[in-house]
Amino acid sequence: MKQTVFQKLKSKLQAAKPSRSSETMLNEKPIWLKNELTRDEASDYLMDKEIGVFVVRQSETIKDCYVLSVKVARFINVKGISHYIIVKSKSGYAIRGFNKEFADLKSLVTHCSFIRDMLPVLLNLSFYRQEIISHEKKLNDLFYFSSMKSSLHSA
Repeated sequence: MKQTVFQKLKSKLQAAKPSRSSETMLNEKPIWLKNELTRDEASDYLMDKEIGVFVVRQSETIKDCYVLSVKVARFINVKGISHYIIVKSKSGYAIRGFNKEFADLKSLVTHCSFIRDMLPVLLNLSFYRQEIISHEKKLNDLFYFSSMKSSLHSA
């Protein structure tokens, strides 16, 4: 049975599309981890965001520590941004001054996005889900456009 041009294109796209295993996705750097940002850059990034949007970055002043920078209400912090030191111990990570410890940064962030027992606001992970969806859509559009373009030239 002879394949139509559409069927050929569809099979080429399915064969060429890169697959991402769940293990690969788990090992990727989280989108909210912005090691390269300074305190001022993190504050500038968060300034126009909604309450709860955050970044985790490396501390500029404390070796081997991270900082959780989060957009908060102005009655909590007059500048609208609060910064919390995240310390690493032998068994995991904890926000300085709080008792709970987590195996990794992802666990800490996930916990703080559901339970507000350590911070004045819940961390807004849905902000990053929307960014990821938007980014993946752009990548897929680019992939399909370039695949279709090359398929049309070879047909």
